Amino acid sequence: MAVGDCELAVLIREITSFDPGLRGNAADRVTDRLGSYDPFEVRTLARVLATMAAVERATSCRKAQLHAIHALHIATGLVTGQDIEPLRRIRRDVLEGPEREYMRTFEEDLL
Repeated sequence: MAVGDCELAVLIREITSFDPGLRGNAADRVTDRLGSYDPFEVRTLARVLATMAAVERATSCRKAQLHAIHALHIATGLVTGQDIEPLRRIRRDVLEGPEREYMRTFEEDLL
């Protein structure tokens, strides 16, 4: 199954928006359709979310981005360390509770 190029493009556009509210909502929407993505879409979304999380200034958005990556990883098993490599650049001292847990999972499973 796949959401298709148009829906994937919309998600990418919103995940990379200048508007933090839109970025957070888009990351949340990724988790609403976990069973709908094909392997290419999963890995593309993981890469875009990881890239955005690495530069994200809004804590709530970064938390949503990390949550979406984690959900993609757990639900599909398709996310690789290479997909989330940008997460290595996140300073650990800026992370809050759930974010630390997500990062710990990524470090144990993928990085």
